[in-house]
Amino acid sequence: RQDSSSSSSSSSNTFHPSRRLSQDASSSDQKIPEGIGMVQAPQVWKHTKGKGVKICVVDTGVDTNHEDLPPSPEGQTDDLVGHGTHVAGVLVGQDNDVGIVGMAPEAKVHTIQIFSNDSKQAYASDVVAAVNECADVGSNIINLSLGGSEPNSFEMETLDLLLKEKGIISVAAAGNSGTSGFKFPASYSDVISVAAIDGQDQNTTIAAFSQHNSQVNIAAPGVNVLSTLPMNDPCIICNVLGVHSYGSLTGTS
Repeated sequence: RQDSSSSSSSSSNTFHPSRRLSQDASSSDQKIPEGIGMVQAPQVWKHTKGKGVKICVVDTGVDTNHEDLPPSPEGQTDDLVGHGTHVAGVLVGQDNDVGIVGMAPEAKVHTIQIFSNDSKQAYASDVVAAVNECADVGSNIINLSLGGSEPNSFEMETLDLLLKEKGIISVAAAGNSGTSGFKFPASYSDVISVAAIDGQDQNTTIAAFSQHNSQVNIAAPGVNVLSTLPMNDPCIICNVLGVHSYGSLTGTS
């Protein structure tokens, strides 16, 4: 997941997707990705697979025609980059005998594209508008796999109110600069900040690229994460990796 240094303007911050390119991978028969097993999601599936939960993915959009994503998704139905589709697969990849299985395969997903089609940036004002839409459609969880270097008071207040008044949990990428610097929105007190561990072969060492600071709440496997990618062109990440449908990327959250 790419998390470049973000710039700022007089009115808002710019943000960048938080997943970096990694090795390619493919999947024809269904697999449980190593990281999903490592966080013990299959044990929880005995009790729930996320039915009744709606996750809002604020990102580059999602390929909602993908064979391994929910059949009746809401919101943005294109992803010309591939980042949002990869994130969605980690969250809600279907238990359907093909591809991969996500953390909560029976959860619903609402998708919102805030990044331009070249994925280079979005603004705090875009994030605020998106999370308010997430709330309006009844989301329980908001996923923000993105980050900027400067806080924004309107963004912080909005996420704070969504948690305290509506109980909506926001989860964001801690950042991929490999420093102790704070990234936002992850470093707001009312957002869950997710760092990355290696996760390969049960390795719990903090990933070299991951942020590590006092606002990090949890760390999860983040190296060579196998998930969904758009099944057809155009797809920027797919073209770089040389693979469609499924692939491995690296990054926080």
